Order: sequence, then C-alpha cells, then structure tokens
Amino acid sequence: MSDFVSGFWNIYIALVTLVSILACGVLLKVMSTKRVPGKSVGTTGHVWDESLEEYNNPLPRWWFWMFVITIVFALIYLALYPGLGSYAGTNSWTKPLRGGSGSVDLTPKCSLTPFDEGVVG
Repeated sequence: MSDFVSGFWNIYIALVTLVSILACGVLLKVMSTKRVPGKSVGTTGHVWDESLEEYNNPLPRWWFWMFVITIVFALIYLALYPGLGSYAGTNSWTKPLRGGSGSVDLTPKCSLTPFDEGVVG
C-alpha cells in the first residue's frame, strides 16, 4: 500500500470516476434518440439464422429513466461521501476521531492468553 501515497492516484481515481459517469450520460443520449413516426425502423446489419434481423430501436423509456436516476444518484453520492480520490465529501466521513490524531491504537488491552496459569482449569 505504500506505493499508492502520491497525489497522482487521487487525481487518477477522481478522473476515471467522473469520465465513467460522463460516458454513461453520452451513451444514454446516443441510444435514446426517439423514433420518427411513420418512418420505417432500420436494422443494425446483424442477421442470425438467415432471416432474424436486429432492429435499431431506441431504449425503452423505463431503461432511459433508470439510467438517468443512476447517474443522478452517483453524482449526489460522490458529492456527499468520499469517492473522488482525496475529496472528503460534504458529510465529512473522513474527519479524525475524537482523540484528535485520527489514528487508532490497535494494541491489545490485556496480555492474557488461554494458557496462562489459572485461566484454563
């Protein structure tokens, strides 16, 4: 883990996350063009079993709205919680603990083992 302490990785994670969300929005826009009434639907050119063709239809409306809800949820989540590299989020989930330093003491509170005299009878 000591290899990932430079500031580059924070920027890299934030950039990959935001570009992925933007790509979902672009894909949504491209795939959700409405069909013109009265115009025949073209095919994508894919043919299976000599007669089964894939039509180039837009996304169903409920898929469109699920994509929109997912993108909005992702943006709100990333604004509230830490998820963009070193950005702490507006809820401040990465504040130090009440001790001040932010580090946690992981040393055991007692040194008894099950084999100490008098513990196991």
